[in-house]
Amino acid sequence: MEMVKTFALALVLSVAVGYAGQAIVAESGHRWRAELARVQAEAAAARQAAVEATRRAEQERLAEERRRQEEEDARAREERRQAAAAYDPMGARAGAGNPMAVLQSQAPTATQPARTARSSDYGGLPDEEGVDLVFNLCGACHSLQMVTQQRLTQQRWDHLLDWMVAEQGMPEQSPEDRRMILNYLSRNFAP
Repeated sequence: MEMVKTFALALVLSVAVGYAGQAIVAESGHRWRAELARVQAEAAAARQAAVEATRRAEQERLAEERRRQEEEDARAREERRQAAAAYDPMGARAGAGNPMAVLQSQAPTATQPARTARSSDYGGLPDEEGVDLVFNLCGACHSLQMVTQQRLTQQRWDHLLDWMVAEQGMPEQSPEDRRMILNYLSRNFAP
């Protein structure tokens, strides 16, 4: 009987140890799962924070780029405005208080050679080399009187051509055509 008691006691102990072991393993598994869930949540939060930080950095970079572009555009507009304000093709020239004084005088002066014959084929422009270029280029947008009433230096004619290309949409000319146009205008419509 002693053996039955020992066997029964061993059986009871093994069942008790099994339940205790199972409880310990279950508790350990629960703690492990809880720790795993916490680590995963922290990793997800860190990834989300990194994505958000990257998004904010990109927005800031784009905003800074837009700000710099707007500043550059404003600076370019101001430079164009100042250049346009500084140039006055009808302004007073070297000692002439009245910019129209030259136009009011019909007689040629020493600095103003006698004009060549005017051609009705070219809207009254002097019939010289380059007249066809001036007639077609200038007459395409405005009256040729806008040309004939001007009395500008070659430098001012050059600036006026640049301005018309940049601001008025006049087509660019080849270097050879531009030189011919400037020579024609300087010869015939100088101060």
